[in-house]
Amino acid sequence: MGSPIYQKPHILQKLLLSLKRLDAEGKELAYFFIDDNEDERSSQMLEDFSQEQNNVKLLESNQSDVYVCNGTTHYWNENLVWKVADFKNMIIEHAIKEQYDYLFLIDSDLLLYPQTINQLISANKDITSNIFWTKWQPDAEERPQVWLYDEYTQWEISRGQALTDSEINTRYQSFIRQMRTPGS
Repeated sequence: MGSPIYQKPHILQKLLLSLKRLDAEGKELAYFFIDDNEDERSSQMLEDFSQEQNNVKLLESNQSDVYVCNGTTHYWNENLVWKVADFKNMIIEHAIKEQYDYLFLIDSDLLLYPQTINQLISANKDITSNIFWTKWQPDAEERPQVWLYDEYTQWEISRGQALTDSEINTRYQSFIRQMRTPGS
């Protein structure tokens, strides 16, 4: 399992607890976390986790960026997107080098169901994903944490293509139906 971690302590605590509760019978789990935290308490929680669990690799990012997350939403910019992509590439390269059977990339604000690993493996696919649904704003509808082109586009569109609001809505609804259909 791998994740870049930039998280508030009270949220990170819940992720780490859910990792400890995963059903891993018959499997050996390894973790690779890139510590990108500003809050020293979160960094200490990762260090504590690495002392309590086997096979935990921690790497300090030594990068500093402004990532704004308030009580309403998250604000991404292109630099942050590429920074996280680079971190995930490092995790992928590590998994290849270590010849792991599986790689599970996770976000640091998730709670994992204890059977998550078993569910993913049982799909018997080269690449699979659980779709996490969330609300980006308190009164908004749930949306899948899946994007097609950038950090928010959830409809098919070709480069340079102009769509009407009606076309966007039709394509968005088609995408949402696809995300709700297992195996698609």
